[in-house]
Amino acid sequence: MSDSQLRPQDFVTHRNIPRLFLAVGLVLVVEQLRRIWVVIAEPTWSAAWQVVFGLSLLAMWWMLRTWALRLQDRLIRAEVRGRLDLLLGAKRRSDIARLRLSHLIAMRFAGDQELPGLFEAVISGELDTQDEIKQRITDWQADWLRV
Repeated sequence: MSDSQLRPQDFVTHRNIPRLFLAVGLVLVVEQLRRIWVVIAEPTWSAAWQVVFGLSLLAMWWMLRTWALRLQDRLIRAEVRGRLDLLLGAKRRSDIARLRLSHLIAMRFAGDQELPGLFEAVISGELDTQDEIKQRITDWQADWLRV
């Protein structure tokens, strides 16, 4: 277990933005700006191609993160819907289906004891945003495997 996994997770500390992802992005952006400056200073086909190549690297950097987050969201949706189905039963499936993805993602961190109460608060309209839902969680279930 890493040092970060030994610390408890809560509303304040649960967000995960990988430092390496940000560092690589910064390097790519700075390099792209340098390439644009070069093509402006000495416009050649080679320099223009370097700009195109740099833009494709930036696009791939962003797409890889976006795809990973989309997959993670799909897994969370399936996980939380499954947990709710087990806790609430088949008679509530139509209500479970009404939840937005943002609701499911926020409820992911709740323990099984408080998940039904959060569900009722969301369905009734008492809670709507991710932050409102997450701030209501008292039995925070840490997730150190998030992307």
